[in-house]
Amino acid sequence: MASGYKLVSHLVVAKSDKNMKSHTKSFDLSFKKGSFFTMTLSLIITLSTFSANVSALTISSFNPILSDFAIQIGQEKITLFKNMTCKDDPHHFEPTPQEIKQVVDADLVLFAGKNLETFKSSVENQISRNTDVVEAGKYIPSLKVTADSDFFVCCPDHAIGAMDPHWWHSVVDSKRACQTIYKAMAKKDPTNKNYYLKNLKEYLKKLDNLNDWAKNTLSFIKSDRRQLVTAHAAFAYFCRDFNFKSVPILGLSSQDQSTPGYIQTVIQNIREKRIHVVFPQEGANPKILDSIVSETGVLLGKPLLADTPSSLDPSYIAMITQNINVIAEAFQGER
Repeated sequence: MASGYKLVSHLVVAKSDKNMKSHTKSFDLSFKKGSFFTMTLSLIITLSTFSANVSALTISSFNPILSDFAIQIGQEKITLFKNMTCKDDPHHFEPTPQEIKQVVDADLVLFAGKNLETFKSSVENQISRNTDVVEAGKYIPSLKVTADSDFFVCCPDHAIGAMDPHWWHSVVDSKRACQTIYKAMAKKDPTNKNYYLKNLKEYLKKLDNLNDWAKNTLSFIKSDRRQLVTAHAAFAYFCRDFNFKSVPILGLSSQDQSTPGYIQTVIQNIREKRIHVVFPQEGANPKILDSIVSETGVLLGKPLLADTPSSLDPSYIAMITQNINVIAEAFQGER
């Protein structure tokens, strides 16, 4: 594992932070001047703390959702480097050479996988041979964007055939990703395997509760009204799990552009299928949705979180909760 001495047992280093941030144990090492006993006791506590943390599992994450998963499983036993924040676009993120150097000696490097990280090879070329690369989405069945898919009413031509990397919109698939991360952590740090397993089981129960709540919250929406019109094709996994049809305006990336002809196709579908709401996404182009709203008279819903959690609450559970509440609120008028 990475060498070094730390005064805390769980250290989180965010990409945008200049100073290290800890949010676990702290020790009061103050002592009275001249008190040999107190000084000795303080030194023992300090050295014990150093020793406990020399072996902390060092994890470098290139996705804020994976960062949250790692924290939930590892808690105070890990040192986590967050190389991507909630304000970064994972489709177009490029780490700087300095950021890549920071992960050279990490025990684990976390990627979402499914071709989302175009920079993955440049990171792999720099890391140590002792570093394990973990693709959290590797064992999640992939969904492709196809015009005749059960999940898509229509889709942009430039997205057809592409693999949708947004697996985190399925809580079930996110459980698989957590298990993949746990196995990598347990392999690299077998001493704390049972500790990680305990935390994993507790978190998986929370995700089960989240999924049950989501299904119950959306249960009032009639099957023939379950059309999800979004800025880009990021919700196939959600639509599969909750029996919605996806109508994306753009492609897989929030910066993709759509043709005037395709927008007219979407407008026609909205009218024919009596869709009453479209959802913008944080970071997507609202002007296209504005034109569709103007043409069709549909309701413009609140923004959905497609690629990353909110910076106000970067947890995965908060992300899914917000999206479910936004969708449920928009469909309330159809009760």
